[in-house]
Amino acid sequence: MEDYRVILLDMDTKIKGYMIRNNDGFSTIVLNSRHCHEQNIKSCLHELKHILCNDLDADEHITTIEAKRHETT
Repeated sequence: MEDYRVILLDMDTKIKGYMIRNNDGFSTIVLNSRHCHEQNIKSCLHELKHILCNDLDADEHITTIEAKRHETT
């Protein structure tokens, strides 16, 4: 599994979280600090699925990828 870090960021409440891959080889999961702890756990698990499935390297459209990840939640 890739190395990753999790940070909290104050964002619009429509955004639950997202994941990016950094130049240093780590992935960063960004969670919305305005959301409750339970929601952030769910969002973190969702983003971890993206890391485990190597979604950033996928040839599929993001809409397709998100649909697949939500199916398994």
